[in-house]
Amino acid sequence: MNPRLFALSLVCVSFLATSHSSAQDRAARRGLWGSAIVGYGAATAGCRAPCPGLGRTLGQSVVARIGGTARPNLLLGGEISGWFQHAKGQDDVANGSFVALFYPSSDRGLFVNAGIGISTYLRDGDVYNGTGAGVSIGIGHDFHWTDKMSLTVTASVLLGYVGRVSGGGTTYANNWRQMALIFGGGVTIL
Repeated sequence: MNPRLFALSLVCVSFLATSHSSAQDRAARRGLWGSAIVGYGAATAGCRAPCPGLGRTLGQSVVARIGGTARPNLLLGGEISGWFQHAKGQDDVANGSFVALFYPSSDRGLFVNAGIGISTYLRDGDVYNGTGAGVSIGIGHDFHWTDKMSLTVTASVLLGYVGRVSGGGTTYANNWRQMALIFGGGVTIL
């Protein structure tokens, strides 16, 4: 996916959603909710020398969230977020987290999110892999489309301390740390 085309698409969707949402009343956040977001971003990973590392590399991203509404301005749930590229070998960075989305104003779409859980790294289709601690933080905006649906844009940072990455009895790297900065757009069902 071309990064410029993706960015232009996000801007167009944002303007379209803003013009539609301005005529709407406050969206009700209650009950179960879910989000599906696709995007683009950059990741970097590495460890103490000597280390094969992963230089800053561009790739696709995906985020899936599901949960319940604690208050109209606080959503709690689970999140699976990841970044991947398969052009220069195959690298996958993913976090599975308990996540909280906080809306400073319950009648606006702006939110911040934070999650804590596990982080994984896969190299060359699971030839080398590792799992450790992970966190995610981000910011986004829901552009309310209907009573039950919003168009959502987000920017998130995925951080992970995987530790040992190994495969087939061989250590690929020790003290592995990774970070992905991802931008995306998608749909939230309330």
